[in-house]
Amino acid sequence: GFTELAYPATDDAKTVLSLVGETYNIPPEHQFVEIGSVTDHIISKAKELNCQLIMIGSHSPTGFPNILGSAAHATLNHAPCDVLRLRI
Repeated sequence: GFTELAYPATDDAKTVLSLVGETYNIPPEHQFVEIGSVTDHIISKAKELNCQLIMIGSHSPTGFPNILGSAAHATLNHAPCDVLRLRI
């Protein structure tokens, strides 16, 4: 399958995340790189970490402010905690 294609991308993402983490003092145990459904990973990680709040960015390419992207919309509807949507 295509699973082996994910590894270089994962390694690159971990490298970039590590650099961002160093810049903003984010400890490695709070840095996560996952492959797959964004919504599934957000909800799973929120449950695993017993989160009380998820902050998610959304944008509206069409200019309508009430339309969310599919990941933001699904997270809002299925999250185990409160979700704060940030317009970006």
